[in-house]
Amino acid sequence: MRRLGIVVVVGILISSVFAVRAGAAAAPSQACWALRVEQGDAWADIEDAVVDVLGQPFVIVRALASGVGAHLSWIEATKEAVFTSDRTVAVLKAGNAQAYVNGEAVALSAPPDAESGRMAVAASDIGALGLRVAIDGQSRIIRVSWPRSRVRSASVSVDHGVVAVMIEADASFRFSDFVLRSPDRLVIDIFDAVLEPGVSTVEIGDEVVARVRAAMNRPGVVRVVVDLASPLGYAIEYAAGAPARLIIRFNTRITGFLLDGTGLIPRLSVSTVGRSALSAPQVDAEGTTFMDFAEASMAAADAELLAESGPVKWVKLSAREGGGTRLSVKLEEGYRAIVRDRSCDDGNAVVDFALAVCRVEWYEEPGCTVVDIATSGPVDAKPFRLKEPSRLVVDLPRVWAAGIPPSAVQSR
Repeated sequence: MRRLGIVVVVGILISSVFAVRAGAAAAPSQACWALRVEQGDAWADIEDAVVDVLGQPFVIVRALASGVGAHLSWIEATKEAVFTSDRTVAVLKAGNAQAYVNGEAVALSAPPDAESGRMAVAASDIGALGLRVAIDGQSRIIRVSWPRSRVRSASVSVDHGVVAVMIEADASFRFSDFVLRSPDRLVIDIFDAVLEPGVSTVEIGDEVVARVRAAMNRPGVVRVVVDLASPLGYAIEYAAGAPARLIIRFNTRITGFLLDGTGLIPRLSVSTVGRSALSAPQVDAEGTTFMDFAEASMAAADAELLAESGPVKWVKLSAREGGGTRLSVKLEEGYRAIVRDRSCDDGNAVVDFALAVCRVEWYEEPGCTVVDIATSGPVDAKPFRLKEPSRLVVDLPRVWAAGIPPSAVQSR
């Protein structure tokens, strides 16, 4: 009886072991982790990108960089991996839980691992690389994408005659720009971005910018279209940060110029498309008078005009170093340039050339009063009398008197 009991017990134990093994074999195996990255309009699975380190998912950094369009370099001497994108430069060192991101020390939840011969970072630390990460423990999928900036406004302003379009977002963004013709328009694509409600079309009706339109071009891409009244050059200034701003300034085009010497005072007219501010006249060391259109460009190559007679010897328009256009004029001694309207809002800059009144003084002499008028050059003065009330008038041909400071008219 004892022997039979032992056999029965052993049989039960063996049956239990086989039952446990069978149950274990029947239980489903746990799936491996997968890395899924956002690429344009779709998601892509990156193969062999996740390894298990002490039961936690670690993502191989080179596979991650390849998936999101970043660059990874390896420094053998220091055993460091450098993850570089257009937003982030991160330095990771195997076994060190401190990384350097854009020059700042950042604490990681776990040291990067390089036991497999490939640098891997904890999935929960991917955010330190400037990426957005979502870890789904149930499906065992790690989703990685670039953060989305929110485009908050698109506006137009005019500063000193220069038209500028400003696009503002809550965070830094990547963008591209290109020009389309028929009709003329400038297109700005902002990547990894969404458009806030209320940002749509701004009607301008300006001679440079007709309107600014903003819309979602495709998932993750905001497109801003600037409808232009005519083909114009432009310059872009981008300031990253929170907020981030993109400013587009449109260059005025100079289409031609004309010198009219038929009147007493020669007049130069410069035709422009769009507004442009003309600087105050200056004289260089060689005696040449010059004025600058800081935001204007030439429609054609440099141009020069030689005058046949009069105080204007020649006029020249040329590209200015650093941008803009320079208007240079060679004048007879004593003649000066007088800018009639420096803002040039009507698309026409007007410059007159005349002698100037430098000083007016009056003083008493025995038996008379002397009025002394000093001009910048010789003048054929023409005095005459007027009555009611009685007064003496002196005409000074080719002389410009506007802008004489009050201190220039005085007694002594």
